[in-house]
Amino acid sequence: MKNVLLDAGIHNIDYCPAKVIYKPTNEQLEYSVANIPGIYDRLDRNASILTPGPRGMVFGIMSMKFNVELMQDLRLFRLKENQTSLLLMDRCGMRCWITDSQA
Repeated sequence: MKNVLLDAGIHNIDYCPAKVIYKPTNEQLEYSVANIPGIYDRLDRNASILTPGPRGMVFGIMSMKFNVELMQDLRLFRLKENQTSLLLMDRCGMRCWITDSQA
């Protein structure tokens, strides 16, 4: 997966080596743990449909619109308003895929 992300031009990820041991056979496998550092404030709150919470937090997002000018080099990131989700922008910055990083 690390090579796939790097080949796709996604470079804002920290990788740490990890050794995974498969208990039934005691086989040791080399992996990398990925961390996406930073949380970005790129949501256009005026154009998005949000359920607001206290102290500027967001309880729900029904429709997201982004400030594309601020996302020039971001392809994979966590959004300030929804920190448990990962957002992946296509190369044109026109489409977004969202996944729950806690799943």
